[in-house]
Amino acid sequence: MKKTNIARLAVTAGLTLAMGAGMMAPATVAFAADTDAKGSITITQATGNDTTFDGYQIFKAAVKDSSDPSTKSTSDIQWASEDVKTVVEAAIKHEDSNYAGTNAQDAADFIKNHFDKTDSTTAVDSNSFAKALADALENATLAHQTFNPGQEVSLDKGYWLFVTTPSTVDEGKSATATAPIFAVVGGSPVTVSEKDTVPTVQKTVGDGNKTAGSAGVGKVLNYHLTGTVASDVATYQTYQYKFTDTLSAGLDYNDDSAVVKIDGVDVTDKAGINCKDNVLTVDLGDLKADYLKARGVNLTKDTQVTVDYSATVNTKAVAGSNNNNNLSNSVTLTYSNDPRFTDKTGTSKNPSLVKEYTYKLKLIKKDRITEQVLPGAVFTLMDEDGNYIKADGTKATNENDAHLSSDANGKIEVNGLDEGTYTLDEVTAPEGYDKTSPVTIKISATIGTSGNDKDNLTQLSLKVSGNDDAIPGESDGNTSDNKLTGNGANASDVAAGTVTVTVGDKKEITMPLTGMKGTTALMVYGSAILAVSAAAYLKHKRNASNDDAE
Repeated sequence: MKKTNIARLAVTAGLTLAMGAGMMAPATVAFAADTDAKGSITITQATGNDTTFDGYQIFKAAVKDSSDPSTKSTSDIQWASEDVKTVVEAAIKHEDSNYAGTNAQDAADFIKNHFDKTDSTTAVDSNSFAKALADALENATLAHQTFNPGQEVSLDKGYWLFVTTPSTVDEGKSATATAPIFAVVGGSPVTVSEKDTVPTVQKTVGDGNKTAGSAGVGKVLNYHLTGTVASDVATYQTYQYKFTDTLSAGLDYNDDSAVVKIDGVDVTDKAGINCKDNVLTVDLGDLKADYLKARGVNLTKDTQVTVDYSATVNTKAVAGSNNNNNLSNSVTLTYSNDPRFTDKTGTSKNPSLVKEYTYKLKLIKKDRITEQVLPGAVFTLMDEDGNYIKADGTKATNENDAHLSSDANGKIEVNGLDEGTYTLDEVTAPEGYDKTSPVTIKISATIGTSGNDKDNLTQLSLKVSGNDDAIPGESDGNTSDNKLTGNGANASDVAAGTVTVTVGDKKEITMPLTGMKGTTALMVYGSAILAVSAAAYLKHKRNASNDDAE
């Protein structure tokens, strides 16, 4: 029966299993013999990893290069030491109780015949004899050599096992251990790459794998998480996996919105999903669990785990690039990072924050002529969908629920706006003023897509139209031109995320008439004269009628 030591699994990495490729057979090709007692090997490390390696010699041997540069031939095979002999023979007998070999050549033949067929991209399986042999050698605390990755190391010729130094795979860091590397050292220098990779996680928002955008209060943002696994995942007996996603204060997680998939297989019901204090955790436990295998999940080095969920922008969202952390998010991936242990994990974070920006409108109400600020003006602000926007950025369908009034300084501020086009309409003018006509306001944002400006808010543009009494920015203070004129320098503020609009009203005045008293008297006297004249005329007419009757 095959046995896997879960507590001490071997590290990820490698080359082909040299003996699995027939390298223990005597050379049959005529190449010059290597008379040097030493050979050399260089092990390169996976990107993002930071560990060292331990080398255990299994056999001493004469080594020749083969016509195939990926293989070497060996002869005159001997045990590296008696301690190694004891460990290897015990492992062989555990694999096959009928083994009756008596020397190093017999053991080499057994290893050659019982290693799985592999190549330079294959990680040994967790239940393979290669894995069990590596565990046995490492667990026996045999003499070994430790060296750094990327450096050429001189070693005695023969057959070697290379594993990650356990103490360099720190808990919680991104370092990962490698699957067992078996290699022949001797002849020409050997270069191999460790078999593991450091799992990665990426977070995007919306369609097109974007990592930045604009949003207003009430907007639903769709987030997408993608995690990978170590390339030597086959070497792990168990593989723990968990996402921890920290939502900003300006976002509310939408309950039951998370959908979890492994290589496209929906496993949402098998994941532990919880959001508390704006921290969303998606814990999948052991990706090699039987219940996931029954669902059709079979991990490979190319496996991807995805989480899709939505969150809604709330009124805590703060405008501007200085406050982008308010709507910026990050995710951490926790995963098994050493196939020798079931409870040892590493972490990786998404390489850059996912950013969303929101904006603020600052409206200043002024007398068009004197440029004095005007309190008491009432406005509505409507978006392109016909929703009225309240001061905190929330929406209303009823105009009366979204009135915006200028304060003692003539100001109105509306937070949590998305980029887009809005209609500003004055509902009530200050006392003594005419209402102005509607104003069209367009907010446009530019977010960098590359270089140092990637995902950063670099420009905020404002366009004001539809009303000559509305200007972008603050007025220039010149009261002699009988109109509002902007100073051209403060229409938008990228850092604060603010756009400023100044709107003027015309004063409505009823001018008094001079000589009003005399005019009134004349009207009274004139009315009296007309009344007397009318009475006299009527009396004369009656008298004339009487004379005719006689």
